[in-house]
Amino acid sequence: MPATESNFLAELERVVRGERPTVDPRALLFVAAEVILEGRKADERDLQRIRSANAPCSNVIAFPRR
Repeated sequence: MPATESNFLAELERVVRGERPTVDPRALLFVAAEVILEGRKADERDLQRIRSANAPCSNVIAFPRR
């Protein structure tokens, strides 16, 4: 099947309305899966940045208070 350029959101809207998409539904599923996985990776990177920003610096020595 030849590759064609298509508006992904418009195709998804067709599916939601119960209409047949103009592209192979498997292609829509594949693209949706890629978007979800990339979003998940971005979320994990953001969480790592937040955790590292909130962690105490490794070069700071904690002295006990009197």
